Amino acid sequence: GILKHNHSPALVACPNGDLIAIYFTSVAETDPDLALIATRLRFGADQWDQPDLFLDFPDVNDAGPLLWNDNDTLKLFWGSVVLKTGFAFQWINSTDNGATWSKVHFPIFVGERPFYIRIFRTAY
Repeated sequence: GILKHNHSPALVACPNGDLIAIYFTSVAETDPDLALIATRLRFGADQWDQPDLFLDFPDVNDAGPLLWNDNDTLKLFWGSVVLKTGFAFQWINSTDNGATWSKVHFPIFVGERPFYIRIFRTAY
């Protein structure tokens, strides 16, 4: 699950004091093999947990993770540029310090899709 090219980290402080970092991992940024890996620094520890595969839509470019602590609800947003549905991003939530995560949520656009989504959809 961990490939040779890893960067673009997201970092969040959990309500329990842990830190979670999520990166994308790939062979090359333009291949559809991008996935997300995660690691955790537990409160009071001085070493991070071993990184592991966190999330992967098959044959999709999962990239650009963003983590946010919204009043003790962790939110992970990320993009999937080659996802055929044309969504610009999606997100999941955790209310237990990242131990479990919700189903994937997708934005609902009212009216015509934004310009950048139409470009990405026709470019791939």
